[in-house]
Amino acid sequence: SERVRQHRERIAENGKGRNDAKNKLNELKIVHNPLNPQLLDDDDDDHDDDDDDDDDDDDDDKDIFQSDSFWKTERSDYIQTMTKKNQETLSARQQDASAQKKVQPYFENISRQANLNKSYILWIDKKIGDNGFIANQLTSNSQIHIDFCETLAAAQNHVERNLNKIKSSSSIFQVICRGYYKREHKNALDLLFFLNRNQLKHIPAIIFTHDKEGLIKHLDYEASQVGLVEWRERFYITSDTKKLIKKCRCNIAQKHDKPSK
Repeated sequence: SERVRQHRERIAENGKGRNDAKNKLNELKIVHNPLNPQLLDDDDDDHDDDDDDDDDDDDDDKDIFQSDSFWKTERSDYIQTMTKKNQETLSARQQDASAQKKVQPYFENISRQANLNKSYILWIDKKIGDNGFIANQLTSNSQIHIDFCETLAAAQNHVERNLNKIKSSSSIFQVICRGYYKREHKNALDLLFFLNRNQLKHIPAIIFTHDKEGLIKHLDYEASQVGLVEWRERFYITSDTKKLIKKCRCNIAQKHDKPSK
């Protein structure tokens, strides 16, 4: 009958509507499924390719010279902002490692009397690679002692703790540094400012770098901006291990030849 036919048509339409709704729901699930291949972007694009966990601060990264941040030498104070954070971090690490034996720098352990005729080198870098080889060559002479500090902040603390010994006319003291220190955003000119403020202009300073020409170019420009016109006379710059060893020994010999005041 007509009534039965209409009833069947309504049932069919309702069934079709439910199927359409179910299909749409499934489509939405597929679209928003995080595993949908169409939605999987290249994760590498979301990361900065310049992020580098490498702890190596060596100045052989020539592209680093393109960053102006490393040549903004602070004239008023050596390291007050970023270095303070580094010092706090270093202090926390030292406390955490309090159970380990603390090695005191050699220069701090000696008496002033024992300081006679000995030579001391503060090397602001890690004792690895060429640095370790050079250090071993120099310290084959038992009268030469080297203390390594990995950061300018640590070197500053080292000098301030031993300032009287370093200023002593009997001391033979010199510094080896890199061209710049990436994590501290400091360069070798900051070392000169620090030495100047502590009346240590007489201390020989050597830069051991992997890019001598690039470093000289940037230091020359920056020094002219901050008034360090004497920087070329103050620094001996080399990328040659043999020349570095020879210069350190030459500085020691010259100090021995000078009469004590």
